[in-house]
Amino acid sequence: MLRVVSDVDRPALRAFLDEFAAATPRPMLRAAIEKSDADERGHHLATNRPPFATSKL
Repeated sequence: MLRVVSDVDRPALRAFLDEFAAATPRPMLRAAIEKSDADERGHHLATNRPPFATSKL
């Protein structure tokens, strides 16, 4: 869905990703930004992501 939005309304995609990129699953994020320029891709990929859950055994 986000991949299609990048073709139709790029400013809306940028606004969405600015707010939700950190919570977006990585494969979905990569698909959404695949047509973006390198600077924009780097910006969204470098967002602070929540740490993976680790179990203490």
